[in-house]
Amino acid sequence: MMTPVFAQGVPFTDVPVGSWFYDYVKYVNDQGLMTGLDATTFGPTENLARAQFATILYRMNNEPSVQYTNKFPDVADGQWYTDAILWASNAGIVTGYSDTGKFGPADPINREQIAVMMYRYANYLGYDTKKQQKLYIFYDGSNVNSFAIEALGWASAHGIITGKNYGTLLDPQGYAIRAECATIIMRFVEYGEDGCPLESYTPQYIYGNSIDQYGNEVYLQSNGWCEVKFADSGIRKIIQTKIENDGRFFKEMHEAGAVAEQEIMDRLLSGDFSGPTGYMLDKIYYLGKEWWQIIWKE
Repeated sequence: MMTPVFAQGVPFTDVPVGSWFYDYVKYVNDQGLMTGLDATTFGPTENLARAQFATILYRMNNEPSVQYTNKFPDVADGQWYTDAILWASNAGIVTGYSDTGKFGPADPINREQIAVMMYRYANYLGYDTKKQQKLYIFYDGSNVNSFAIEALGWASAHGIITGKNYGTLLDPQGYAIRAECATIIMRFVEYGEDGCPLESYTPQYIYGNSIDQYGNEVYLQSNGWCEVKFADSGIRKIIQTKIENDGRFFKEMHEAGAVAEQEIMDRLLSGDFSGPTGYMLDKIYYLGKEWWQIIWKE
């Protein structure tokens, strides 16, 4: 896998500096993984075809030579996407449509299909893919097709695919636009640097005794996963006061030392929030995504 390296600027007039997708588009363009629709247009809001996404993965794998075989009736020899799709098929990354046997090269790819391809590619590379996020934290988690549940659980657990609408919706059958695909690819590369980089972060801990009886505030800031465990049995109010990213994060509550998981206050927020998002009693609280800050206050 490749370490993110950036050249100066991007040639695309529709990728302005400061846009949420600028860094992601810049990365995939610098690395030659995604090119523009033309010399000056990236098309960030355009859909991406299944053949195009297979080609991105093929490029990530340094485009090995492929012997043509007639695996899919709609993937003829000599097309720009032929080698990429056949390589991905040989590697077990794509299987095509089960009802027709076709691949659908020109069909727009949706979010759960991307998750499945990325999950299979991670396994192909030998990454540890056991970590899973329960999909019930998303309002539409039950809409995920059975073939994609494990893949989306993995992609969500590592922040490769995050929810829409401030992290509340997966939109599994929604088509993935090119800016989203660029984002997913760069996040996957960052994940691949250590196999699962979010797990490599050192957790930060705040114990109950560090919040005194007078309700003094304790601030916690993290750029990755963070575990907070209260050592005593006091109930602490969780107040979120500031988010420094775009608000795309997720949370899940676990009982400390218990196997069973407990869903508590799956409400996701962005910006300032003056009230509590939940309560804790000897729990570990997990938050994921980039820069955020919360107050733990009695």
